[in-house]
Amino acid sequence: LRSHALRFEQQAAELDAIMQKALELRRTRIMTTLDADKDGAITEAELDKFVAAMFNEADADRDGGVTIEEAQNFKVSAWKRARLAATGGN
Repeated sequence: LRSHALRFEQQAAELDAIMQKALELRRTRIMTTLDADKDGAITEAELDKFVAAMFNEADADRDGGVTIEEAQNFKVSAWKRARLAATGGN
């Protein structure tokens, strides 16, 4: 029983390390995406520009609102187009 507990603790620690690495990679990707001028900080203007670009991509019928259906249809490719629009293609 003790060896199973030790193995479980080891596996939990390994899983935690993997998840921490994944979170760090995600944070880095988000910072890189949103920091349009690449100065190491995200400004409110950069964030607003990105959110507006995502909203515009999601608003398929251009009625000024995003329905549940439009949100569900918002694909990764549209997210990438929004990112390019927000960062000027960088």
